[in-house]
Amino acid sequence: MILPVSFYLRFTLDVLENLIGMVLVRKSEDGLTSRVIVETEDRNSGRERQAMAGLC
Repeated sequence: MILPVSFYLRFTLDVLENLIGMVLVRKSEDGLTSRVIVETEDRNSGRERQAMAGLC
């Protein structure tokens, strides 16, 4: 399933949490490659980092 744009138009931490365990598939001339997403990282600044640290 290809995720709709609306999946990503949410609070970053919710998106990151929901990505864990999903399978990323790439189609190329060599065939299909797939991997399970096991970790994510928030690279936004400000409030999102504070939320992760429990500061807001």
